Amino acid sequence: MTLGAESELALRQAPSTAAWPPELALAWLRRVPPMATALAPPDRRFALDRFGRSAADDLLLIEQVALEPATVARAALRAVLEAGAERLAAPVRVAAASWLGRVGDLADLPVLLAASVSAEGELSGAARAAANRLVATALRSGLAKAAAERLVAAAAAEPALAELRVDAGAALALAGFHADAIAQFRVAAPSIGELGASLADQLATRTVAGIGLQRLAECWQPQGAVGFDLPRDPLAHEDELHALRLRGAFALALRADAPAAEPAPFLAAAFDQAPVDTRRCIANEAWFGPLGPLYGRALALRSGRSDRWLAGGHAIVAAIEASHERHGHGVLARAGTEDDPAHERPAAWCFLTVAEALLEESADPAAARAMVAPRRVVLAATSSFANQELAAEAALLQARIELYAGDGAAAHAAAEEALRIARELLAASGRDRAERIGGGEAPPPLGATLEGRDDPAWSGLVARALATRSSVRATLLGDVAGAAADLFEA
Repeated sequence: MTLGAESELALRQAPSTAAWPPELALAWLRRVPPMATALAPPDRRFALDRFGRSAADDLLLIEQVALEPATVARAALRAVLEAGAERLAAPVRVAAASWLGRVGDLADLPVLLAASVSAEGELSGAARAAANRLVATALRSGLAKAAAERLVAAAAAEPALAELRVDAGAALALAGFHADAIAQFRVAAPSIGELGASLADQLATRTVAGIGLQRLAECWQPQGAVGFDLPRDPLAHEDELHALRLRGAFALALRADAPAAEPAPFLAAAFDQAPVDTRRCIANEAWFGPLGPLYGRALALRSGRSDRWLAGGHAIVAAIEASHERHGHGVLARAGTEDDPAHERPAAWCFLTVAEALLEESADPAAARAMVAPRRVVLAATSSFANQELAAEAALLQARIELYAGDGAAAHAAAEEALRIARELLAASGRDRAERIGGGEAPPPLGATLEGRDDPAWSGLVARALATRSSVRATLLGDVAGAAADLFEA
């Protein structure tokens, strides 16, 4: 079949959605004289050897048509892609799919997705890659909503493409359409298998967390929200969201313009909602997480309202102690209790930050000492790595408090205690590592086993304890030689 001038003019003027008959499209393509096969690259010579001269010519023409104006090129490429195997060789349609992914737009997405479920593996892969390219281009162009609608329509029309709902949800989440994204994840989960359902669940969690962080940022603003909530209640396994919800309660208690009402009741309610976990401390995750109390402390210091932050900090520390019976993360509340050393629950570190603020922002070493000293006594009786590390940190902070107060003997004793605990942790971590290696675990690299580098966390704690003791010796005890020796060892 040949293509006359009138037919060519009609095709050039056709809209982008025109459905060309494959024979007419091929006739238009073949108006371009084929190049000599001797000049064809190796992949085309392979096509020539496998499919004959017409297939190689078609590949050359596919590249030629891709250079035509977009309307003409896309219509022709779609027609070639939709032609069956009985009309065109597979490499020709593979090339058409690849080029359509480069020059096409979202209107071409259904054709590519339909080809992606082809039984021809090479065509299926090329069509799916081209479809992904169109979606990525749409996202960069701010067309996430339109891309998601196309993906959802394709998933509804073809059961084999059900996983496209997850892609649609991801596109919506990236564009900020969180509610729509969560809806797509929920629809997708039952139909795409265990792995897909797990992925959908994780993406839904991240979407809710993103909304929660946005609301948390608003809580810290002057005259911000008077309450904090998530788009939905966290599920049992969503630890991140449980910690985020508790962090929101902390923010309401700490911010500079917080309501004058006593924060204890809503903090108690927040701890009642938080899940119980004997292996992790949700209070620490809420306290040290993004946009949490440490961020609020910087804001309070900048605005000159550290007093309000300190008042909220005291309330949070008290709420942690009050919830010890349920969560087990208090310090003073565990005094006299006999925890099983093998199942000792981790204590919350929040009091350290509050005591540090009392020392640095309020210049009140007596109040800081009252916060730290009684808790050191309780922590000394603990046995887990996490709680012993907290005991060392508390001793280091008390050494700084006594240094500020000018009590050299007390500061030196606290620094000595911190150094003792840190060295015990370092030695215990070495023994634990040796036992794991003896049990079949691969040994660490040689460079990691150098003296003093067994475990970077505990090595750093030892170095900090030595530096603190050096400061005490140099400033209050007049022991310059001892201070120098500590710094050299650190």
